[in-house]
Amino acid sequence: MRLPSPTPIRGLLRCLDAGFFAPSFEEEGYKTIGDVRCDGREAVHEFVSALSMPRGSDERFMRLCFQDDAEGANDGGSSEADSAAAALPCSTGDVEWQKAVMPLYSMHMGCENMGPLLHSLTRFVKPRCCLEVGAGYTSAFLLQALEDNWREMQFWESWRSSQSSKTSNTSGPTPESWLVGGSGSPIDVEGGVLHCVDNFAHQHTTAPELFRVAQRLGIQHRLRLHLDDARAFLEESGHLHFDFVWLDGLLDFAPPVNGNVKDGIDSFLSLLWPRVLPGGLVLSSDDDWGLHKTGTMLFGSCFLYLLPSCEFYRWHRRLHSTLTNSAVREWVDSAAKSLQGTPGAMLSLLEPHKKFQNSVSILQKRSDGFSEPVYSKLP
Repeated sequence: MRLPSPTPIRGLLRCLDAGFFAPSFEEEGYKTIGDVRCDGREAVHEFVSALSMPRGSDERFMRLCFQDDAEGANDGGSSEADSAAAALPCSTGDVEWQKAVMPLYSMHMGCENMGPLLHSLTRFVKPRCCLEVGAGYTSAFLLQALEDNWREMQFWESWRSSQSSKTSNTSGPTPESWLVGGSGSPIDVEGGVLHCVDNFAHQHTTAPELFRVAQRLGIQHRLRLHLDDARAFLEESGHLHFDFVWLDGLLDFAPPVNGNVKDGIDSFLSLLWPRVLPGGLVLSSDDDWGLHKTGTMLFGSCFLYLLPSCEFYRWHRRLHSTLTNSAVREWVDSAAKSLQGTPGAMLSLLEPHKKFQNSVSILQKRSDGFSEPVYSKLP
């Protein structure tokens, strides 16, 4: 596992069961791995030794901090990575692009179709601040989509500029009739970023490879990789609000509280939902609970059941269930009878050829009625 310099110290300490030492590091000026590396091994070792960190976490901390930086600490590393990125195609459908992301793929994850779906949705809705809980293969598709969005906006702005000098009687659409906003004001996606939160603890995780793959593709500037617990990250990043959220694995981000699955989901969603912007999308893969019980609607039903604020479900009863086991389906039916919910809309999709890791639920934060702007009277 090689950690890039932007990795937050707080998350690393928490993953080492030494999270209560975080204030000491922050007071010393250590907020990221990069801060530690700047001071050097000897100075940091003296500081860490004085803290008497428990259970050998001090040694593991030093070992994780002082290793080859994934950002290219070796001479020429960064320039070589930049050159390689320039030579790689940008399309996720290109063979060379797919080869570059293969270190992130594991068949256990079942995300071979999820990655392209996430890429297409991100390209369509143009989010600016994304959150992914569970870094890996799908992260590359999200990062590439953010970069592709910026390039697309550059194209539209170039077209707008080129058309401004032409006469108004030219055939076809004009920038004024086709694009939102005036000259110089395309949709602002230049700063689009993906916050990836992962504790690197999953048996099949490929998250430690993510930063190097992003470098290879030239999209590392879109990535904010957080080695941390998802709930702790949400509690400590209150300034961030998200318009696209991808949750990969139920119990990875919402483990049971005192053995209660419902309480675990409730705890996580109560932190997440207020941070989702109006119109924002939340996608959740099927859970990995027990013997791979496949039921993304377990997430959705808890979502509707635990966060009531209106009679939304009474108006939106046409929920497509992807449940493939009767036990969870009965639980969902009982929750649905409450006729309680939260402002939003839900769609769930199933890969019919698979028995598990085969479904995704898509939720959008929206109130009753249409919130989209009206641009014309007729189609």
